[in-house]
Amino acid sequence: MTQPTPTLWRGLNGRAATSPTGLRVATTLLFGLFLALLMAALLFGVNSYREITAQGNATQTARASLGMLVNTVKGHDRISSVSLADGNQRLVLEEVIGNNTFETAIFLRDGMICQQSALAGTEVSDASVLEVAPSQQLSFDYDDGLLTITTDEGTASVYLRSHGAEGHSPHENSATGEVVIL
Repeated sequence: MTQPTPTLWRGLNGRAATSPTGLRVATTLLFGLFLALLMAALLFGVNSYREITAQGNATQTARASLGMLVNTVKGHDRISSVSLADGNQRLVLEEVIGNNTFETAIFLRDGMICQQSALAGTEVSDASVLEVAPSQQLSFDYDDGLLTITTDEGTASVYLRSHGAEGHSPHENSATGEVVIL
């Protein structure tokens, strides 16, 4: 009894593919299968990368707009410089430069978070409004030195360092109706 010759590939008829043509066909089919699997893996990787990048960009944009608001508040964190107006829907930041007082207002208008800076007490125009980021929600809440800013992207809290400075506490400005926090 003769032992069958071991082969790696058997043809469709069950016989060993020992002819050069049979080996070429088998090799070509195996190579084609390998290429097809490689292309499928490459497409899967490209689509995964595209989705991860889109999510990362959206998160970065959200953090950037909230971060800008937080940094703006921190930059104006001085006694009697931060106030809320329009039912906690408008944040007003004051800055004194020389003999002039400038006000920066942060508010929501037409689905955009806006920032407007002007000399205090002057008429302001719509041309001076800077649109910061898209959002359908913007609110401010103040509680014992902690200013909380809420937008569509989330909530950020800023502890005002000048809170509790001697003789300063939240009070209402009788002329404007604004609540002066610091």
